[in-house]
Amino acid sequence: DMRTGAVTAIGAKYLARKGARVLGHIGARGTAYWNVRLLDSLFDFDEIRVHSRRRESRDAFAARLSADLGKPVTVTEDWRSCVDGADIVVEASRLDAPEPLLKTDWIKPGAFVVPYGTMSAVELSLT
Repeated sequence: DMRTGAVTAIGAKYLARKGARVLGHIGARGTAYWNVRLLDSLFDFDEIRVHSRRRESRDAFAARLSADLGKPVTVTEDWRSCVDGADIVVEASRLDAPEPLLKTDWIKPGAFVVPYGTMSAVELSLT
C-alpha cells in the first residue's frame, strides 16, 4: 500500500503545481491512506477532503488521517464537494462497472488528477 501511495506522490511531486494547497481524495480503503499521507508530506495541504461511498469508511478514514497528520480532514457527502476546486484530485474508488462519476466541470484548471480506481469513474471529456 505504501509503495502504491508513493507512486501517486512521486507523480504529483513532478506534475502537480508547486503551490497545491487543497487535496480531494475519493476512496478510503487500500492505498488511500498512504496516498494522502505521502501527498501531504510533500505539499503540507491547507485542506484535505475525503469521500467514500460508505459513511463509516469515510469517517474512520478521516479520523485516522487527522490524528496521524495532526490537522483536520474534511469528510464530504458527495464526489463534487470533495473535488470541486481542489489542486490535486485522487480518484481511487471501487466501482463494479465503469461509471462517469468524476465530472470534468468540477476539476479546477491546472489541477493534477490521478484516476486509478478499480473501474473508470472519469468522465471521458476529462481525459
